[in-house]
Amino acid sequence: MADYELLTSQKLTMHRMPVTKKRVCVVDPFPIVQDVISNWVSKVVIDTKIFKATRLNQLLAKLRVNPNWDAIIIELDLPDALGLYGLKKIKGVYPDIPIIILTGSNALNVEKCCLENGAAAFIHKGQSSEYIQAALSHFFEGELDARSSCDLTPVIKLTPKQIILMRLIDQGLTNEQIAIQQGCSVHTVKTTAYRLFRHTNVKSRLQLLDLARRNQWLL
Repeated sequence: MADYELLTSQKLTMHRMPVTKKRVCVVDPFPIVQDVISNWVSKVVIDTKIFKATRLNQLLAKLRVNPNWDAIIIELDLPDALGLYGLKKIKGVYPDIPIIILTGSNALNVEKCCLENGAAAFIHKGQSSEYIQAALSHFFEGELDARSSCDLTPVIKLTPKQIILMRLIDQGLTNEQIAIQQGCSVHTVKTTAYRLFRHTNVKSRLQLLDLARRNQWLL
């Protein structure tokens, strides 16, 4: 049986010509992650000025001194701001600065909530580096608006076996229960699950099901 190809309305590809001269704030609690994000931005935007912060208060202090920034890339969960608090706080004071949410949060409906509260784009950290970099490229080139970013999903091909496994996981079955139902060994189930996790770039059943629901793969 042929692979099923799960597609959305937009495919992400890197463009040939990077954008030039942007001022970007990167806010993440981990400096090493800040460096990775800054590197992604620098690859798609030439001559970038980047300000890094680990806390919301650091960002707000910088904005009070100079509010002229082209974008803010921010994690939802910071030491001094959890969930939508940071997004709402920034949009309440600086409504004209585009905010890109780049987060590892798997909270229910998190993407929809961010976009409804003014985020210009939402990118999950569970995506591949290539995908995130391409999404940033599209954003800075002005090809994404505040409501289209939620449709960005990379092309993922799943085999029929992987789709069946995903649906059984969604039913809450253990590896042992899946093995019995499918007439195979537990080792086979674990191997298939491991490959599925790697293929979809997730690290847990929770992340897999969150990704599946956001892309309507379980319908």
